[in-house]
Parts: sequence; C-alpha cells; structure tokens
Amino acid sequence: MFSLAGCIVDKCPNKALYDRDRCYPHLEDKAEYQNQIRELLARERVFRNLELSGITLEDMELVDKEFWFCNLSHVRFDRIRISHCTFRLTFFDFARLTNFKVKESDARLSVFAGSYLADASFTESEMPQCSFVGIRARDSLFEGLNLYDCRFTNSILEKTRFSDCNVKRVHFQRSKFFQVSFSNTNMEESNLENVEQNE
Repeated sequence: MFSLAGCIVDKCPNKALYDRDRCYPHLEDKAEYQNQIRELLARERVFRNLELSGITLEDMELVDKEFWFCNLSHVRFDRIRISHCTFRLTFFDFARLTNFKVKESDARLSVFAGSYLADASFTESEMPQCSFVGIRARDSLFEGLNLYDCRFTNSILEKTRFSDCNVKRVHFQRSKFFQVSFSNTNMEESNLENVEQNE
C-alpha cells in the first residue's frame, strides 16, 4: 500500500506526500510540487503507492496509465480526461471531481466515498466493487459500466443518469435521488431500500 510515513510537522496527523517529508498543507512549495507531479504523471506509465492527498490537478489527459494502491484522497480534479487506464485499490475519497471524465478504463476496487462530482462521467468501463458511499453527484453520467457489487449508500444524486449499466448487487440504500434516471439497467437486481426519489 501507499506510504504510511507521517508528516514531520509536530503533532500533524497527516501522511507525508510522495517524495516529501510533510503533508500538502505544510508544504512551502505547493505550486512547484504540483508541477513536479504533473511532470511525473505525464512521463511515467505505472504508479504504485503514490501518496498525493490534498493536491490539485487541472487540465490533464491521462491515457494508458496504471495506478496501484495510490492515495488521491481530498484531491481536487478539474478538467481531467482519463482513458484506457487501470486503477486498483486507489482512493479518491473526499475528492472533488469537476468536469472529470473516465472512459474505457478499469477502476475496480477503488474508493470514491464522500466525494463531490459535478459534470463528471464514467463510460464504457469496468468498475465492480467500488465504493461511492456518501457521494454527492450532480449533472453526472454513468454509462456502459459494470458496477457489480458497488456501494452508493447514503448518497445524494442530482440530475444524474445511469444508462446501459450492470447494477446487480449495487446498494443505493438511504440515498436521495433528484431527477435521477435509469435506462437499460437491471434495477430489479439492485438494493433501493429507503431511497428517497424526487423529481
């Protein structure tokens, strides 16, 4: 898994970033570090155990990359395009994903819990056994996905569409839907217990 080394700042509970000895809030060279990570992501193809909690990534296209056991918690993603990538046990929890597009990728066993999605899309991808627990999504699209055994429990979905998805054993319990639509999905095999649906 990603590094468990702590930030060297006294009493700070955060983890140290990749290639640094302190967390993002305690970095003095934030802009320089973000440029370093942009260059790393552009240059390399396979990433393992990256700890990047809290950074911002903007205006990037990631194609044919692999991320294994990486921590992208609390990262701000804006105008990011991802295609033909692989993610395994990668954490996007409490991230902010705006204008974030994923297509033709494999992101199984990844965690998006607590994240905010706006104008996000996930299309033609394998995403079984992912956690979307407690997300808030608006104006977003899930299309052509295998979402087998995913969790959307306690989420708020607004103006969000599911189309041509496998939702067998997907858990939506206690979620709130506002103008959410499902087309060509096997909803009868998902769990909609205590879902609040609003038009």
